[in-house]
Amino acid sequence: MFSSELFRLVRQVVLSWQVIGVTVVLIVYLALVFYVARIYHKPRRYSFQPPKKAGKRAGAAPGGAVQVTGDEEEDLSLEEG
Repeated sequence: MFSSELFRLVRQVVLSWQVIGVTVVLIVYLALVFYVARIYHKPRRYSFQPPKKAGKRAGAAPGGAVQVTGDEEEDLSLEEG
């Protein structure tokens, strides 16, 4: 008996014009928000950079390796103390 009354009440609430109207308005609003977000979507920038060709820079070593001169090598040493 209690479950039949509850079922009837829930059915009346769900089928009321206020609930149906609010549901339709929410669906239209969300569709508009996703439409605008899709229009103004910026392409994602990737964090990795494609390897650059060695021929573009004059001082570049073959294979994209970094050339270290004698002065820079001394700066990279570990100091104790």
